[in-house]
Amino acid sequence: LETTVVNGEMRWKQENSGGGFWMYRGKIVSRDSIAGTVALADWPQLPPGDQPPRGTFGLVRRPPGK
Repeated sequence: LETTVVNGEMRWKQENSGGGFWMYRGKIVSRDSIAGTVALADWPQLPPGDQPPRGTFGLVRRPPGK
């Protein structure tokens, strides 16, 4: 993974099994949570004119057993 921090936002890139890269951008939104966006870049199967897959994610630390 290639990870950087820009203006308080963590960014990282992860290779996609079908080509291209997943690009993540996230920020700490509370003491135990990170939220952000993810988008597929340079995907060779993307038809011309279509938008690449994208979405949001959230990571939350929880106590054991919950």
